[in-house]
Amino acid sequence: MKFSGSKHLIVFGGGRMGLSHAAMAGLLEPNLQMTIVEPSFKTRIFLRLITGKNIRVTDNLRASDIKKATHAIIASPPKYHFTNFIQLRKAEFGGRLLIEKPVFVSVSEFLATDKVMSGYVLRHAHFWKSLKAALHEQVVRKISIQLETNQDFGLSSGSWRIEDTFPGQSLISEFGSHCINLLIDLAPIETLSISVKEFNKVILTNNDNVNCTIELLAKSPNVRKSVYTILVETDVARFRTDFYSLEVLSFQNKEMVFESL
Repeated sequence: MKFSGSKHLIVFGGGRMGLSHAAMAGLLEPNLQMTIVEPSFKTRIFLRLITGKNIRVTDNLRASDIKKATHAIIASPPKYHFTNFIQLRKAEFGGRLLIEKPVFVSVSEFLATDKVMSGYVLRHAHFWKSLKAALHEQVVRKISIQLETNQDFGLSSGSWRIEDTFPGQSLISEFGSHCINLLIDLAPIETLSISVKEFNKVILTNNDNVNCTIELLAKSPNVRKSVYTILVETDVARFRTDFYSLEVLSFQNKEMVFESL
């Protein structure tokens, strides 16, 4: 989001993502007026202790607050995204809106859809753009996307994110939605089937014109942070990226080109 002139930002959610967005917005615009909407009393007390003079923390957002706002960020737990969105729409919010993933609302319901952005940021990564450019006019035959994280999605983890009606639902919402968003940027996929469904392991497949696999591996002892690996095969080459590098192997001359940050 870009800020200029007198701006007022509403942030729904005072958790990790809400504070991350609020901190970044404050760096972009030091004079930004900000309202953080947080229902938890304990969290509001904590936020009031650590936030600055231009930041108001509340659990009750008035329609007048929304009308004067120029920007809004929905960073609350996913099940509240739609409620926050409707609150903005009813108050005729007309500013720029960022909705954290997973986006559980229809942006077509918003009056100015060109001002709505999502938290699916991986498409904007340097090597993703390089991959897309390299695939131009090539026929994609196979796509494999793997996400590996040390985060635990088991019921015993005690995380608020784990509210599964079936094993793996939370893992799909948290990380799988990113992978699906990447997949549909590469190929016109309409349906994915779940072949493995566990709390910490989910595999999604599609065997139509393009052979696609998404593998979600949680509670992994092999990584300290979330790691994405994307493999794409065409008729002439194989591409691999983890967003920090891009590897291209030509099937014709077996030549490999490697770029890294």
